[in-house]
Amino acid sequence: MLGSLTRRSFLALATSGLVLSARSKEPVRLGEAALFSWDDLVRRAKEMAQQPFVARPPVAPRTVAEIEYKLHQQISQPVGQGLYALGPGECPVTFFHLGRLFPKPVRIHALVDGVAREVLYSKDVFHYPAGHPAEQMPEGAGFAGFRIHDPWDPAHQREPGDWLAFLGASYFRTRGDLHQYGISARGIAINAANPEPPFTEEFPSFRAFWIEPVRNGRGRIFAFLDGPSITGAYRFEITREPTITMDVTCALNLRRDVVRFGIAPLTSMFFYGKINRFIGGDWRPAVHDSEGLAIWNGRGEQMWRPLNNPPRVTVSTFEDENPKGFGLLQRERAFDAFQDGGRNFERRPHLWVQPLGPWGRGSVQLLEMPTRSEFEDNIGAFWVPNEPARSGMSHEFRYRLHWSAGEHFPPGLARCIGTRMANPWNTDVPGYTQARHVVLDFEGDALSQLDVKTCRMDVTFGTGGGLIEHSLEPHPSGMPTRWRTLLTVGTRGSEPVKARLVLRSGDRSVSETWLAQLYPLV
Repeated sequence: MLGSLTRRSFLALATSGLVLSARSKEPVRLGEAALFSWDDLVRRAKEMAQQPFVARPPVAPRTVAEIEYKLHQQISQPVGQGLYALGPGECPVTFFHLGRLFPKPVRIHALVDGVAREVLYSKDVFHYPAGHPAEQMPEGAGFAGFRIHDPWDPAHQREPGDWLAFLGASYFRTRGDLHQYGISARGIAINAANPEPPFTEEFPSFRAFWIEPVRNGRGRIFAFLDGPSITGAYRFEITREPTITMDVTCALNLRRDVVRFGIAPLTSMFFYGKINRFIGGDWRPAVHDSEGLAIWNGRGEQMWRPLNNPPRVTVSTFEDENPKGFGLLQRERAFDAFQDGGRNFERRPHLWVQPLGPWGRGSVQLLEMPTRSEFEDNIGAFWVPNEPARSGMSHEFRYRLHWSAGEHFPPGLARCIGTRMANPWNTDVPGYTQARHVVLDFEGDALSQLDVKTCRMDVTFGTGGGLIEHSLEPHPSGMPTRWRTLLTVGTRGSEPVKARLVLRSGDRSVSETWLAQLYPLV
C-alpha cells in the first residue's frame, strides 16, 4: 500500500485537497500521501494472518468511558467539515466520535485515483457543548467510524441526511429506499452462538478504511479486517440509486480453526409480532426490524421462515448447494401493524444476499436469541460452507447486498404475509401435551385464478408434532388474491417441533414453502 507517487497521482491529490477543504471553517486535516491498490491490500491481509493477533491498546479509556449514549448523541460534525464536501453530485463523508459504546478507533483514508491520505483526528471538526468530556480527548485519538451523506448543495438546501454508516466492529448499514435505518450487515461472523471455549464467538473489527468519492450515485470503499482468528481485505462497490446495493468482495485468511464460519452475516431485531403477540407486554401490536428469513435455494425452492423470540439460543440450519439468495425481510408495510410513528418499523429495509458466483455446498444458518427489549439485536443469518475452516486457509467470496423495500424472489408463487399463533394450552387430545392454533395468510395474483376448493395444503411435522384439524379457505377480507389456512397443531416433548407447509394445485406448488419452529410453552 506504500510506494512512490506518480506525477498524475500528485495532480489528482492536489485536486482532492481542494475538494476536501472547501467550505470548511476547520478543514479536515490529511496525512502523508501513499499509493494504494486492492492487490496490495489483499497481499497485506494475507501476510498479517501469518502473524499473531495484536489487540490495539485503548485510547483515553477514562474519557471514552465518560461519553455514554446521551453524551455521544451531543457530538456532531457539520457536513461542510467532512470529506468531499463539494458538489455537484458528490456525497460528503462525516465521522463518528469515539464513545463508551464505540471505544475502538479505526484509521480512515481519503482515496483519489489510487492515492491515499489518512484523515487525522481533530477535536476542531466536531461540535459539542462546553464542558463535554470530548474536550479531554488527545490529539490523534482516531474515529469510531464514518457515514456518507446525500449530495449537498448548501445554496439550495439544509445539510443532507446520511444514507450509509460503518460503526462498531465490522457492522455497517444503509437506510434503504424507504429512508429508514434498521437491519445491519457484518463483515464476518466467527463462531456465533458457540458458548464453549476455545470456539467462543469473536467480533473481528474493521481496522482501516479507504474511501473514494461517491459521485453520481456510485463509489467504492475498501477495508482491512482483523481479529484473533482471521484477517480480511474487503471491497464495497456501492450504488445509491434507484435502490442501494453493495457488491462485496472479501478475501479472507484464517489464523486458526473456526467451527462456525459465517459468510455475509445479517443482524436484526425481532421482539414480538403476529406470531407471538402474547409475549409482548407492550402497547404496540408489533416491534421488529425484520419478521422472517427468506431463502431461494439452489434447487429453486422459495422458503419463508417467520422469526421467533425463543426461550433459549437456537440455531436453525438449512442445507443447500449454490444458493440463489437469502435475506431477512420486513414484509409488513402498514403503519397500523406497529402504531409507532417515531420508530417507523414499517419502513425498515429488507436485506437480501445474492451470491455472485457458485458458493458450493453449505447451509444458511439462522441464529435466534431471547430478548425482552427492542434495543438488542437478537437475530442473525449467514452462510456457512461445508468445507471446514482451518488455520492457514484462504477464501474469497463475492456477493451483492440489496437494501430495499422490494423482494428478490421470482414472481409467481403466493407469499405468506402473516403467521399468527395462539399461546399453547393443555389438551386432552391423545398423544399430545399441548395444542395451538396456527393461522397463515397467503397472498398472490395466481390465487385469484384458482379455486380454493380444488387446492390443498401439504403439511408435515418433525418429531413431536401432528395436525389435529385444518382448513383452507378464501380470506375473510374478501380479497381474491388472499387465502387463509387454519391449523390446530398438537405437540409433545421439550424440544421445538419443526413444521412445513406449502399450498398445491395438483402436483404444482402455488405458494412458497412456509417453515416454523413450535416451542413448547406452559
